[in-house]
Amino acid sequence: MLIKTTNDDMERHDAVRRLLKQQSITLDSIAKKVGCTPGFVTLVSQGKRKNLDVAKLLCTPLGVEPRELWPRLYGNQNAEVGDAIPQN
Repeated sequence: MLIKTTNDDMERHDAVRRLLKQQSITLDSIAKKVGCTPGFVTLVSQGKRKNLDVAKLLCTPLGVEPRELWPRLYGNQNAEVGDAIPQN
């Protein structure tokens, strides 16, 4: 299920990519760790898809929690994990 995004979501995605790049981490490398496509990682980073496993891999190197970057998706501690990870 695609989730409607805002300009803030896209700015957040750009910031996440930039900060990860400073640590030599790419969305491709995160996709390989999870076993999904880079496009799926991008959708999670943009706030268009919800997947806690991918969100955690995006957040951990930045020292934040998914609920801090995407509060409307992960703000509820009891929220469901989200979309299944599409396999390569």
